[in-house]
Amino acid sequence: MFLIRAVCAGKKLRRSISSSAGPSVEHLRAVPFTRSREDARSDYDAYHSSVISYVPSLSPSVKERFLPFWAVCSVAKVAIDSAQIGYLKHRYNFATKRMETYTSWQLVYFSKNERPSWERRHDPNEDLDMQIYASYEYRRAYVNGLRCVGCFSGATRLTPEMVEGPDGVRGLEEFRMNAQAALDLAKTAVYRQAQANARDFLLRIFPGSWDARGINLDFLMDSVLVAPIYVPVYIFESSYFTEMVRTFVHGARSSAVGGQRLYHAPLAAIGGGMACAAMAYHMSGSVPLGACVVAATIASTVALLFPVLVLRFREWWRVRESAQHVWRDWGQEYVNAYEMWEELARKQQTRREEARQRRFYEEQTRYRRSDYSRQRQEEPSSGYGGGGSNPDPKGYYARLGLQPGASESEIKAAFRALALKHHPDRHQDPGNKAKAKANFVRITEAYEVLRDPNKRREYQQQRGY
Repeated sequence: MFLIRAVCAGKKLRRSISSSAGPSVEHLRAVPFTRSREDARSDYDAYHSSVISYVPSLSPSVKERFLPFWAVCSVAKVAIDSAQIGYLKHRYNFATKRMETYTSWQLVYFSKNERPSWERRHDPNEDLDMQIYASYEYRRAYVNGLRCVGCFSGATRLTPEMVEGPDGVRGLEEFRMNAQAALDLAKTAVYRQAQANARDFLLRIFPGSWDARGINLDFLMDSVLVAPIYVPVYIFESSYFTEMVRTFVHGARSSAVGGQRLYHAPLAAIGGGMACAAMAYHMSGSVPLGACVVAATIASTVALLFPVLVLRFREWWRVRESAQHVWRDWGQEYVNAYEMWEELARKQQTRREEARQRRFYEEQTRYRRSDYSRQRQEEPSSGYGGGGSNPDPKGYYARLGLQPGASESEIKAAFRALALKHHPDRHQDPGNKAKAKANFVRITEAYEVLRDPNKRREYQQQRGY
């Protein structure tokens, strides 16, 4: 029986990914199911345990499915060209004989060389706007509840064995949204974030301002990678006034739940009745009791049927969005495997760490030079080695990029930075590896002498230091 179901799962997987449209099989990844149905049911009950809502069904039907997502990774390059800065002003109105407050807008332009600019990397495991639901089978507003930090962690290559579940074959939804449409949605979200960041920045650099509008940005999304990933989902289904109500629970992350909450019927009726009673009391009994009862009934009915209207609107919007994206191509030039942007993230982290070490070394070098110059100015008679002798005869200080008289902490910091740069294991080319090894031996020789107080004292006394 297991073999039959495994074969069915494999056929379903191949059928879902063998169509001409959509990402190819070598790019597909999936997050495996790691949570049980009992854990998902507890999240389902907690999601519908609000005071004004109720659990749609005590025994809902449960399906296990893999829903498609696009994971968009990019670097946003933003620069502010112009904006309108608002300042609060006060003036006296002779007509009303009162002081009035109004907003005075000042148009500000930035030159090309002086305009504020920044770069920001958007990682789909940290930025929820970079997690795009890649189909139209379910309503996007409810599926978006599955998005969370680390949503795609643990993704591996999709195999037929992952589609085989304990109760049968798990559903595998097709990628119906193309990569171009997902990229447009992500670009809109990133531009909105850039607008908000630019507004906060302008309010900081212009003292006394309280608002900014008309912000014109030079915006570019660079280093774009789009990865197709399947997310495991438990789908709880129940009926509400002949409408199918679904709740989506993440199959690998806790507290990642989406779906529509429904009003509790008794509370809706009680709320409508209390509102009508308050209205009647406010009007001093001039409203007949029958009118209050009718109004309460109408209010309660509207409150109960409002979720149905929302469901109908979401369905109309889903069909409209799907029709808009059908004609576009898939944008295969953006589609890459999940591991590609993971590798990019690791490389960028390495570059940031190297840049941090380089900045630290440069700051230490500037501090040492300024401190050495100050000491020379304050103590002109305490020069190194009388008669213009060389204070660094073997060049040990020069090898570490230090001035004679550097402190022990400065020597250690300089050696760590140079060792990180010239370590032979960091080079693959034989020629560069040999050169790095020679440099590493030279700085190690200097460090072995200068880090030991006794050896350093003897080295300095050789030339009357």
